[in-house]
Amino acid sequence: MTFTLAAGLGVADDHPGAAAHDPGRLLDPGYWLGAVQLAERAGFDLVTLHDRFGPGRLPRLDTSLLASWLAARTAVIGLLPTMTTTHTEPFHVGKNLATLDHISGGRAGWLVAVSRTEEESRLVGRGHPALAVPGASTERPGAGAERSGAGDRETSGDLDGELQAEAADAIEVARRLWDSWEDDAEIRDTATGRFIDRDKVHYIDFTGRYFSVKGPSITPRPPQGQPVVVIPADSPAALRTAVDGADAVLIPAPVVSDDPAAALGEVREAQRRHHRRGAALKVFADVPVRLAGQAGQPGTPEALAEQVTDLASLGYDGVRFLLSDQDADLPLLAESIPGLLRARGLRPDAALHPGGTLRTRLGLRPAVNRYGPEADGDELTGEDSRLHRSSPGTGEQS
Repeated sequence: MTFTLAAGLGVADDHPGAAAHDPGRLLDPGYWLGAVQLAERAGFDLVTLHDRFGPGRLPRLDTSLLASWLAARTAVIGLLPTMTTTHTEPFHVGKNLATLDHISGGRAGWLVAVSRTEEESRLVGRGHPALAVPGASTERPGAGAERSGAGDRETSGDLDGELQAEAADAIEVARRLWDSWEDDAEIRDTATGRFIDRDKVHYIDFTGRYFSVKGPSITPRPPQGQPVVVIPADSPAALRTAVDGADAVLIPAPVVSDDPAAALGEVREAQRRHHRRGAALKVFADVPVRLAGQAGQPGTPEALAEQVTDLASLGYDGVRFLLSDQDADLPLLAESIPGLLRARGLRPDAALHPGGTLRTRLGLRPAVNRYGPEADGDELTGEDSRLHRSSPGTGEQS
């Protein structure tokens, strides 16, 4: 069994106590590099980088750009920046994550988030899509046949339902864009002037409630094929989005502490009810960490390791540690927890630094290209999606 260890970095930066540390450190990429390298040396599989559009108590860097900087200075750990679907376009998100996957050699992931407040909308400079007309559908002009993960979702004007339906569409667009180049689409033949095989670069022709994207991507297929997509299940609608399009789901800490077995059962039932295709979701539990003397439980490495072992015995696929005080807790966590878990037989030494991509490290199946010869027929639209000589804007000759 592959059991995943993740560290959530930056999650406590908005906490009042975070101001006790020098706020300027958060704008120093070297500070984040030190934290990520510490987690990497300890054998953590991945880190998530917290971000949001709204104002906080402390400054922050854009985590997608920070992750690219970190990728060139780390070796094996997965990097998952937060990217919000509400105020971004999936074409750009897909391109950014594909680029991160190339830079990191196949270690990119996406921590999906939505923006629920009008305040964040004003900061970005656009109206909140789900609040334009209270109680009304947010279907946009030009929407045609819905071929998205959100196409059969009933939102009934519910704010979170609308935001999550939009997120499902954004994920589907990004996934199609990642597949729009087959793995061997690049020819790079300078003698003939041919860079790509046009028959292996595809339009995605996505038309849904929220986006209409023709594609293809302008970035070749990521090394992983599909970077890892992770969604926090902080609402029923978010869980549905995870079932529709994620590789892994994060169960919020309050739910885990209340009834972890019931939470796991709910995820499994949601997959059955919504007819998830392909491999089952990986289920990770969010676990708060307070090892540096703060009030709260668990307060010792041994108690924390026992909690993680119990979660693994229930069937969880991993945990994400949420650090109450990143500067104090992360060194203590890195020093103690991996060894304690190995002593309990949960993470053998061989699991510390495996080769390959983040998908391999998490025990995920290889990502089959939906437009390639190995794809199942039901992944395709039934139309010829290849680029043709007369296609505008491709910038190359065949």
